[in-house]
Amino acid sequence: MKKIVLIIVAIFVALLLICFTITSTTKSSIQSKVDELNNNGFYVTNKNYSSFFNTKGKGKIEITDAVKAIDYLLSKKANNDLKEEITTLLSSIENDDKKEVLNGLTFDYNFIVSNLGSSLDLNLYLTKLPIKYTYNAIKNSYSNSTISEMAKNRDVHINIDEKGNFSISDFTFISQNNGIYTFRGIKGNQNSITIPFLDFEIGNYYLDDKIVLENIYFSYNEDKNKKIDSKFDIGSLKYKNVYLLNEYDIKNLKVHSSSVLNGDDLKGDTKISFDELNFKNTDYYTKDDKNSTSLKNTSLTIAYDKLPYKEYKEFTKSLGIEAYSLQPTANTKNSDKKFIEVLTKSDLTITINGESKDLNVDKNSLYKDLKLSGNLILNKNLDLFNIHTLNDIFSTLKANIEVDKESIEKSIQTFDEELKGKLKFENANDENLKKLEIELKEDGLYVNNILTLKKDKLKLYSNNYNSYGYNDTYSSYDGKESNIDNVSYSYELVSPNLLRVNFKYKTGLKDISSGGISVSFPQLKDDTRVKAKNTKTFKKLDVYKSGDTLYSGLLKQNITGSYLMIEGWDEDWNDKNIEKELSVDLDITDLNNVLEINLRGYSTEANKFDYELVPNQNQSFTQDQQTYPIKISDIDLSTLKNSKK
Repeated sequence: MKKIVLIIVAIFVALLLICFTITSTTKSSIQSKVDELNNNGFYVTNKNYSSFFNTKGKGKIEITDAVKAIDYLLSKKANNDLKEEITTLLSSIENDDKKEVLNGLTFDYNFIVSNLGSSLDLNLYLTKLPIKYTYNAIKNSYSNSTISEMAKNRDVHINIDEKGNFSISDFTFISQNNGIYTFRGIKGNQNSITIPFLDFEIGNYYLDDKIVLENIYFSYNEDKNKKIDSKFDIGSLKYKNVYLLNEYDIKNLKVHSSSVLNGDDLKGDTKISFDELNFKNTDYYTKDDKNSTSLKNTSLTIAYDKLPYKEYKEFTKSLGIEAYSLQPTANTKNSDKKFIEVLTKSDLTITINGESKDLNVDKNSLYKDLKLSGNLILNKNLDLFNIHTLNDIFSTLKANIEVDKESIEKSIQTFDEELKGKLKFENANDENLKKLEIELKEDGLYVNNILTLKKDKLKLYSNNYNSYGYNDTYSSYDGKESNIDNVSYSYELVSPNLLRVNFKYKTGLKDISSGGISVSFPQLKDDTRVKAKNTKTFKKLDVYKSGDTLYSGLLKQNITGSYLMIEGWDEDWNDKNIEKELSVDLDITDLNNVLEINLRGYSTEANKFDYELVPNQNQSFTQDQQTYPIKISDIDLSTLKNSKK
């Protein structure tokens, strides 16, 4: 999937950079520009036709050496923060990957340039895909009606004028293994882009996820003094998972940021706002809405001052590298650690302001009007290896929360007597609101000048600092160390349509009392395809189907299962050296794409309190139906079956 995305992004970037390069030199020697491109990773042909009024030209542009071509195109861009970030991201991509997704990418072009004025009409058409992609498509018999057919028909077309304004033709890209992607009305220039409509239907065997975005706008402006303004707006964002029956709807989402360099420090702010947010989950059997949430007219502004600029830039670079490679390097770990350490010693201040209206959860109103303001300053003596309470992190932490009177009165009725005595709401400047003033002091947390939580109640879990949580081992929820490789899987094709998958888990706890393995299959509703399940280390294996009741320890409530889960559990697991295992035989007849599998392990120490969850929330942002983090253990069935032929 990553390489498919890279190909799409590469096509757009290549188109735009080539266009802007040609635009900037159209009225100089065309042949000298052709020669220059031919010496820098391109193969360009050109034929010119001149008259008194204009010059016409046509030919083709092929990327022959992606590494040289990228370096050349970036050298033509003005030096600014955006160029620096793009360069850093591209440097994190292996040269072989660059060549795989770009070499052989070919465009036909034609242009008309006025000999009397400055007008230009330049057109490029995608005609050939990268050589490696074409080879793999033929080898794996990908459908010819996808992007290959689009290139054959010259469906991807970009037009650009002398001012750098461009437009891209409407097109729909179909990926046999990843879904359907539709783009409409793309226009822009060197500083902004507008996309009126995007429609993504994502899935493997089934199109499970649908995302529709309308009226997207992005702009980026930077002046010579490094003052940066950026905007990212989405008029409407709708997401639906047809398998889990989850739906999200956000209207008029805006993310506006600005920053300016002041000496060695950065000052700026980011405002996030939306007009309306809705979420709901539909019961598969009753079709009733459940777990619904709605929120209106919400905004949050975070302003900062005295942010160390040099270390911040190195930190953002390392984040970009880690986001692409999905793992840190020695350099990025050092950048992460240095940034956090410098940050604690700086004079950084952060101010927060927000407001929101009409929060409803499961059709119950929690508030009609809410306002938030606050500021915080890091403790100058912060020791990341020795954090015990909030006071160890912040020297200043203040917040004002104002809520409408009606909602406050309704909430107070649900408080116990102790809480009623500690939370005393005061009148706000707005007569329709009540407020809470929260402040962290040396002896605890105060609410409206009343000590509500003593310092010993603000203790945090012990933590062993690692660079941004990215070491080879990670802190579990209780501070215990666990390695993501402690849970693993392997598989084999027993017969043409019978897949055997083996799962293993070894605890990292010092002693143990119980634990097990959970495996779930988001594409399967029941165990119809399960032909056998075996284990030598569990007394039994439990099977849960769609519609069965499951308990989520994180949610602390029962949920209704949406897909098949198989679990091995041992209440008397006393030997930590035993590696738990189970295997599942699956009928994969007519399954030819990716089999999605969620895997996790869990164990509890002998004290019955401390525990380990592998992976934990630092290691994985992907959750299963019980909201536990999981290790993605997908299997490419198409490749597996073809390898056995």
